[in-house]
Amino acid sequence: MGQAEGGKKYRVVFLGAAKRDFKEVDRLVANLQKIFGLSPHAVAYLMRMVPVTIKKDTSLETAMRYKEVFEALGGRVSVEPMVREEVLETQERPFYGFSGGVKKIPIKVKYPNSFEERTSL
Repeated sequence: MGQAEGGKKYRVVFLGAAKRDFKEVDRLVANLQKIFGLSPHAVAYLMRMVPVTIKKDTSLETAMRYKEVFEALGGRVSVEPMVREEVLETQERPFYGFSGGVKKIPIKVKYPNSFEERTSL
């Protein structure tokens, strides 16, 4: 299968519970804790932060296995092709909302060397 897909990589995205039923959500939470060894806090975080990428840069075969497992647990998962965003090294990126280059201004500070110099200030 690796040759047929041309070396494409995929990511697996967890979309939450498959059904909006309290029993199904409880079953999903219990299964995530039991099978993956996640703490209740980690499962709650995962459920609140959907969609969450749970696996990336993987083959289609591996991604489909993840999808099968999560769907069997009661979750909803999507398999998406990876999109690589390449940033040119020469491209300047905004710095905290400012566009253009950022110049560093050297600051020279003279620190006192001795106790007498420190106390006389």
